[in-house]
Amino acid sequence: MFAIYCYEKVFIERHSKWYEYILLLFTLFVAVRTIGNYSDYGFLGIVLVFGLYLTRENRFAQASVIAAWGMYFYGIQYNNWYSAWGVVVASILIILYNGKKGTNLKYLFYIFYPAHLLILGIINIVFRFS
Repeated sequence: MFAIYCYEKVFIERHSKWYEYILLLFTLFVAVRTIGNYSDYGFLGIVLVFGLYLTRENRFAQASVIAAWGMYFYGIQYNNWYSAWGVVVASILIILYNGKKGTNLKYLFYIFYPAHLLILGIINIVFRFS
């Protein structure tokens, strides 16, 4: 969020003095380098959120940012190509979304979620003791 705030202040508003820009960019750099090490997905998580903010008006561009980020983060950085391709499939589903609410399956999931956990627990008990 701070990165987005700095972007808005420096590139959109453009009414600050030059030293305020330098101070703001320095603070952003320090924040991203320190907080990025201790946040989910590290520095690349901040890059993803900022990329999604920049492409907020175009769903295809957002899906492209997500796919590129997923291929780099999971595929190249962690060599987990199954997850990388899973992110690409999810970005394709984002592109295909028509903006309308689907059918209401709320109560089905209220039953399915605890039932599948119960079944998995029973399977775990059966195979552990046999």
